[in-house]
Amino acid sequence: YPNPTKGIIYVSQTDVSDAPIEIINQLGEVVLKSNLSSSAALDLGNLPQGIYVLRTSSGDIQRVAKY
Repeated sequence: YPNPTKGIIYVSQTDVSDAPIEIINQLGEVVLKSNLSSSAALDLGNLPQGIYVLRTSSGDIQRVAKY
């Protein structure tokens, strides 16, 4: 959250600690990787406007829109 975002998103995972996540662009390229504890903030401010996919280690997928 928030979605859409202007830069910072907050990710919360309750089932896995120190879990890797990936932000993927529309071309399928991983543009950001991070390891998260139960919750963390990710700065997407340096990414161009667009729609991204957030993928967690458990396979959950969320669409993230950046404006």
